[in-house]
Amino acid sequence: MKKILIIAALAILVIGGCKKEEITDEEAIMNIVEDSPFFKTSEHYEGQAVSDSGDTSHTAKGDSITPVLWGREMHESPDPDIEIKIYGDSAHVRYIGYNRGYLDILTWMADTGWILIKKPLSETFEIRAIFRRTGQETDENRGWELTHITGVFGVSDSTNTVRIDSVRIQSESYPDTVLRDPLSYFDVDSILTFNPGEDVYLTMYTNDSTARAFLHVFAVFPRHIRLPFANLGGGLYGNQNAWHVQLIPAPRLAVFDLMQFETLHDTEYPYDFCGWLFPYQVK
Repeated sequence: MKKILIIAALAILVIGGCKKEEITDEEAIMNIVEDSPFFKTSEHYEGQAVSDSGDTSHTAKGDSITPVLWGREMHESPDPDIEIKIYGDSAHVRYIGYNRGYLDILTWMADTGWILIKKPLSETFEIRAIFRRTGQETDENRGWELTHITGVFGVSDSTNTVRIDSVRIQSESYPDTVLRDPLSYFDVDSILTFNPGEDVYLTMYTNDSTARAFLHVFAVFPRHIRLPFANLGGGLYGNQNAWHVQLIPAPRLAVFDLMQFETLHDTEYPYDFCGWLFPYQVK
C-alpha cells in the first residue's frame, strides 16, 4: 500500500509539472499581435540611402538642395500603445506605434562639397484589427484568431502639412479600384491580391501640388525598392511606368509615402510626412 501511495504522489507531481501556464484572453491576443507580419511596419520603408530620380523643379524656402542619396534610418521604436476591447467572442484592437530616427540626405553643395544632412524623424502610426474566438479556450491562444485587419495610417509628429486623400489602383486584377481610408477593414483571407509580375498603375490624390510621393516595397528582403511618382499636377502623383509586382508568392506590404517638398530639398525644413500602408498578397 505504501508503494502505491508513493507512485500516486509522483504521478500527481508529474502531471502538475506538465500543466500549461494559463494566460488571459488579452495575453493570447497580444501573442498573435507580436507574431503577425501585419503589425511589423517599420522595416517596410526604412532603407539605406539610395539614388532617386524625380522632378526637382521647385524653389525651396532656405538653401535649396538636390538629394543624390536619401533614406530613413530608424534608431528606435518605443513600445506601442495597444488597446484591446473584448465583447464576448469578438475583440477589437487599436495599435498605436512610434518610430524614431533620422531622414538621411546626401547632397552636393558648391561651396562645401558633399554633405550628409540628418533630419530628426519622429512619427506615429495606427493599425486596427478584429479578432474572433473560433476555437476553445483550451486551444492555442485560447481559440483566438485574427480575422480582419486595416491598413496603416502614419504621420510625422512635430510638423504635418501633407495629406493623402485616396489611392487609385489600375491593373488586370483591379481595373479601377480606389482606396479611400487606410483604416478600413480587410478580411485577412481577402486582402488585395495580385498575380506574379502583374503590371500595376497607381495614382495618389493629395492636398499638396508640390510634394514628393513614392511607393516602397521589397523584392526579396532586405532589397528595398522605392518607386518615385511623377507629379501629374493638382495634387495628383502617379507611376508613369508600371510597377511590376514581385514574382515570388507571399503576403507583403506596400507603403504610399508623401513628403513635403522642402523635407527633401531644403536644408532646414523639418520632417513632414504622411503615409498609408496596405497589406497585399502575391499568388
